[in-house]
Amino acid sequence: MANMHLDWFETLLARYTAAETREVLGAIGLVVDREGIVRYHHAGGLQSLAKDAQVLDKEAVLELGSAGKLWTHIAALQLVDRGLIRLDEPVSKYLPELESPQIVIRDASSTTDGKGKLVLQESIKVITLQHLLTHTSGIGSPSDPLLKQWHTQNSTLSEKKPESTPVLLLFTPGEGWNYGPSINWTGKLIVEVTEQILPDYIDRHILKPLGMDSSTFSPLDDSTSRPDLRERRLQMVAREAGSDGSTTQLHIAKRAPPMSPATTASDYGKLLTALMSASSVQANILSKDSIDLLFSGQLSGKALSDFRADTETYAAPTGLHANVTNPKVNFTAAGALLVEEEIPLSGFPSQTLTWNGMPNVIWSVNREIGKAAVFATQLLPVDDEVAIELAMGFLKGAWSG
Repeated sequence: MANMHLDWFETLLARYTAAETREVLGAIGLVVDREGIVRYHHAGGLQSLAKDAQVLDKEAVLELGSAGKLWTHIAALQLVDRGLIRLDEPVSKYLPELESPQIVIRDASSTTDGKGKLVLQESIKVITLQHLLTHTSGIGSPSDPLLKQWHTQNSTLSEKKPESTPVLLLFTPGEGWNYGPSINWTGKLIVEVTEQILPDYIDRHILKPLGMDSSTFSPLDDSTSRPDLRERRLQMVAREAGSDGSTTQLHIAKRAPPMSPATTASDYGKLLTALMSASSVQANILSKDSIDLLFSGQLSGKALSDFRADTETYAAPTGLHANVTNPKVNFTAAGALLVEEEIPLSGFPSQTLTWNGMPNVIWSVNREIGKAAVFATQLLPVDDEVAIELAMGFLKGAWSG
């Protein structure tokens, strides 16, 4: 399926991975159709920064970061398909910590300056699996400025009784959107419902049925993970400024994304193929109703407004300008973005489902067209300018061919 866009991607990749520049260590692009036929698969660069490094293998193992969250969402929907939990029932049955969540609000009447003291208010709504899957639970990250301020304000209480500190929300469940720890609670829910550790469950119910033999949900640096995959991985590198401040150099990354699943582009293509064809049902991956949830926008009202306003989270790997207002996108039960009108820079057609991960890994799939594409490198930081330029070149070619 060679075309001028993919020719340009290969030329650009060769330039950025050349020894004299070494802007990128290596990158891979894959395109598959709904039948699982590989329409394009290209790798460029090296496997590592070692002096005797080999040329990058197209089947190199990649750590996914947030690009692997789709696996957890699929696992959660499998529980719905099996009747073990409903989308709309309280998850506190299995996660008692979420039974009485507290919302952090500002009491404007508590201070004379009008800024108000932060206080807790009990939520009038319960948290459901639907909220966790769509990041509308309200559960905030400890790094959120509002929650950090609350913990500082109540440091004595937190230090003396950390176990009694409630799960804090930024808003009433279902009435906002926040990309935060909801995925962690989804994973905990799966563990509690199935009484299996998450990597084992995903291996048995997703990876093995689809023949994803070069994939694992366990971090590659975990002593219990697959040594055969560790040996094949594309080395994780990071970019830092040169001593003169005008150049950049690559060095071995000090850390990989936490709890990062690992796979190959080919294996990820098998999963995306399953989601746009009948093979997912045949392999007992998901029901048609659950697959529909993955490909349909789930947000409305303030939750949709909050999501569309948070372009910092998704604009670069989607091909949108960071300062775009009210982009025509939505969020689905896949924990991913749904494109609602074509995006010229990336070439994503309407109804394309996509998300990315910290090492600049981007997956995308459109079941109406019957095509999926994966771009992957192992370069930090996320949304690195060179990596995004390469990704846009590949995606434009993948979706225009």
